[in-house]
Amino acid sequence: MTPLQRREHAEELLDAPSHDMAELDQSLGHVASVNRWLGGVSAITRYVKLLLRGDRTVRLLDGALTAA
Repeated sequence: MTPLQRREHAEELLDAPSHDMAELDQSLGHVASVNRWLGGVSAITRYVKLLLRGDRTVRLLDGALTAA
């Protein structure tokens, strides 16, 4: 079993109730930096808009995404 396969079923560490708030803020800051570097929401919406073309029905479950 690979480390990724083991991690797939592990508890999410950021959701732990006893998480140190300073460490959590730092971790979420790193996530925000990576998201900005990779294009953030605009990178995802570009591909979602491709799915929205055509005559088919598409449902989006993430309220953070908007088709503008």
